[in-house]
Amino acid sequence: AGNSASAGTRHEGFTLWRRGAMPTAGEWSHLYGKPDNTAFGGEALGGAKKVDDLEVQWIGRPGARYQADRSPRKPSPLSTSGRLFLQGLHRMIALDAYNGSILWSLELPHFERYNMPRDSSNWCADREFVYAVMNDHCWKINAATGAVVEMIPVSAPEDGSDYHWGYVARSDGMLIGSATRAAAAWKNFWSETGWYDATAGAATDKIASDRLFAVDPATSETRWTYEDGLILNTTITASEGKLYFVVSRDPQLRAAASRRLGGEAFLKSLWLVAIDASTGKKQWEQPLEGLPPITVLYLAAAEGRLITVSSGGGQFETTVYDVANVDPTQQTAAKLLWRDRFGWPSDNHGMHMSRPAIVGGRLFVRPLAFELASGKRLETQLPGGGCGTYACTQEMVVFRQGNITVWDQASGQASSWHRLRPDCWLSTIPAAGMLLSPEGGGGCSCGGWLEASVGFRPVKWPFKAQVRSDD
Repeated sequence: AGNSASAGTRHEGFTLWRRGAMPTAGEWSHLYGKPDNTAFGGEALGGAKKVDDLEVQWIGRPGARYQADRSPRKPSPLSTSGRLFLQGLHRMIALDAYNGSILWSLELPHFERYNMPRDSSNWCADREFVYAVMNDHCWKINAATGAVVEMIPVSAPEDGSDYHWGYVARSDGMLIGSATRAAAAWKNFWSETGWYDATAGAATDKIASDRLFAVDPATSETRWTYEDGLILNTTITASEGKLYFVVSRDPQLRAAASRRLGGEAFLKSLWLVAIDASTGKKQWEQPLEGLPPITVLYLAAAEGRLITVSSGGGQFETTVYDVANVDPTQQTAAKLLWRDRFGWPSDNHGMHMSRPAIVGGRLFVRPLAFELASGKRLETQLPGGGCGTYACTQEMVVFRQGNITVWDQASGQASSWHRLRPDCWLSTIPAAGMLLSPEGGGGCSCGGWLEASVGFRPVKWPFKAQVRSDD
């Protein structure tokens, strides 16, 4: 890697030059960038702060027909090693991130999952493979060719129940997964329920897993398992060698067949847990008490801090813990640094489901921005919008405000591309030195949208091409 070309190689009268990776480029390997759930994958994007700082590098396929409707809060695209991976309706497509060329595609009849605010994604990627969850197996797919290399079975409790693979992530050299009951995941993308915008009721139930486990990706051997409670999929967070998550330990919920959790018993039985990612050994745990009725519950970790965001009853509650100074030999609780409660901007179109984003010492929970270390509210606030969540570069936040919109973190000014519509959760991601916006708004009837995929590059391209002429 580096900002230079590798040595040229001769082949049939031609010299092939390969550019190294751009040093300021990031990757989007998981639903929220990385398994730390920060909505930041390290992308600098050439210092871009507004739409005028970006220009179209490519535009074209795929259009709207490859995917389900825009509304059911789908898993995000992924991007690693200069490739862009798209999840459609029972299919997967890989594109070259720099020119939009379709590299390969797969038809996958059981590849679907929706309602991301209440569940985990069903895929992730590293630089060599894409890991896609379908029923009780995780498919290991060659990222360059689309060849299915292996189907890794779920590590499930032997209690006679039918288990599917739930959470999936690549972290600390392991493939991290969870086992949940077969009927748990949301797969409906039709009707009003398929929008998953409710503030209460069955569609807001959180998906839980019975077991968390780690698999050696080279041998497919299970290295450790954790089963002390029902693990909330939306909260599983990997950061700096630790896994953090929330579990429910209510005995009636554990005895029930359903793994869609909600209600009073659920609220009164929650614990915040940290384990070692390499061994599965518990580091510490503490009860989560006094939470409002939960519409959504998220975790994220960065800069030695663990952030929880819960939403319900018309308000958000954000708490920040110090996890850098916990002594695992004592299994003491993490110190609560600060807490803030504030009201919903709205109870519809996703404005009640804001999640944490962390970059450069700042924490965003729309509409507010905080100083992560102190909890001080910053003067700039994120503008409204709705439906979707957001993705960060070093300088800006990308989200849906009718159109695809970028917000300058420093000035608080927003700008957008007219007639470009993302989907209702997260379909525009910063990675590979680009802003990648595969078509996500198909099915939206409230405007004349341009239903095409677009790759934007910074006007100030951070890579200087090297030119060589051979004799």
